[in-house]
Amino acid sequence: MRGLHISQLGSAEQLPGSTRFAWRDGERLIVFGRGELGRAGSLLDEEGWRDFELVTTARALEGAPGDLIAAARAIHELGSGEVPALAARICGRREARDLVALGGGRAIDTAKAVA
Repeated sequence: MRGLHISQLGSAEQLPGSTRFAWRDGERLIVFGRGELGRAGSLLDEEGWRDFELVTTARALEGAPGDLIAAARAIHELGSGEVPALAARICGRREARDLVALGGGRAIDTAKAVA
């Protein structure tokens, strides 16, 4: 399973002429910048993420690009609850190898717990 996190190893680069910031550490890629969410589906495809499930919240899902939603094998929309309970529900229904977290702390923490 691939996942996303930042470690002390890796490389960060500020791309010239851009406010985009990219961090790569092995298989992990984290990208920040205006408009980057709109590129999420194509970026995942470029990186070889063709079989993944999305872990997200209702609020984050409202702003998610259509191609990201369409590419996900399943969408796990988190309601209220503690991370261990949310993760347990996903573990019981999960089919894809990879997870993509979209949103803030609860989505990221839940995806990490499942991984």
